[in-house]
Amino acid sequence: MLDEFESKRLLAQYGVPIPHEYKVKSLTEAKKRAAEVGYPIVLKGLPEGVAHKTEAALVHLGITSTKALHEAWRMIEEAAPHCPRLLAGMVRGGRELVVGMTRHRGFGPCVMLGLGGILTEAIRDVTFRAVPVSNDEAREMPDSLRLKRLFDAQRGMPEIDRAILATVITGVGKLALDHPEITEIDINPLIV
Repeated sequence: MLDEFESKRLLAQYGVPIPHEYKVKSLTEAKKRAAEVGYPIVLKGLPEGVAHKTEAALVHLGITSTKALHEAWRMIEEAAPHCPRLLAGMVRGGRELVVGMTRHRGFGPCVMLGLGGILTEAIRDVTFRAVPVSNDEAREMPDSLRLKRLFDAQRGMPEIDRAILATVITGVGKLALDHPEITEIDINPLIV
């Protein structure tokens, strides 16, 4: 399993936009990088083999000061001593989606789109397409979801940018074709 930092480097090669972030190994380095990125920031622990970092108390969002950074660093150290950390600027958006890839026996690699964040498992509103996925297919994937209206303009939020979403979906599909050794990808949350 690649850690989140390395995974994002690979995804970026396929057109998936990623935030400005650093992999840091000391609190001193974290303070320096936080000053470069600017508050608010996110700090995540990256111990080997842990896919669901939130449940392991390894994700700290909305850090607004050096004091809060110290506290988040301490809490990650208690949960996973000496692990590297991912430090990034806090990304804000109106919607959290999930884009993923899995290999289904008999179908080959398939890309997935659905509602993301904590809603992924709770709502289970996802749609799949066999790879390769055309740009047109990717742009139409939201229309297959039960909650497709959430992709429309809502309460002052603009319609979701289907062009960027299609770039992410087709990029994940291309990555799956180029790397048959990768069995699964989950980008969750994909903030749009």
